[in-house]
Amino acid sequence: MDSTLLQEHARAAVRSFITSSRRARLLTLLEEPTARHWEKFRQELAGGFEHSLDERWARPLATGEQNPKAVEQLLRAAGAPESCVVFSDAVTDDGEYALTTGLELVGIAQGVLVSCIPGVLAYHESENTDRYLLHRPPA
Repeated sequence: MDSTLLQEHARAAVRSFITSSRRARLLTLLEEPTARHWEKFRQELAGGFEHSLDERWARPLATGEQNPKAVEQLLRAAGAPESCVVFSDAVTDDGEYALTTGLELVGIAQGVLVSCIPGVLAYHESENTDRYLLHRPPA
């Protein structure tokens, strides 16, 4: 997997969807993409990430929207392409997947970020199973 693509999606998600009070810490982890820093970033996805989401761009999903098919429909309606980048605390290979496949991986992890368009469109599910559509339309 191209680490440049991973970094692009991770940094854009942090810059766009995370409040300023937590943004600096997460960007610091992504500055040096060592295995240790990636592991800490992935741990953040599992616990705490949802508490740092900027409410302007994070929409909690209703119960009827909390399944892979419904999430895929929401993402596609917002302009998601065929592929996405998945970051997870449980998936050993963070990377690019077909959108449908990426969303199927969500159920096996405790913290996931599915980035569809860097800094514009993503999906996040925490270890508490809080689920959010992250959408920040371009200015």
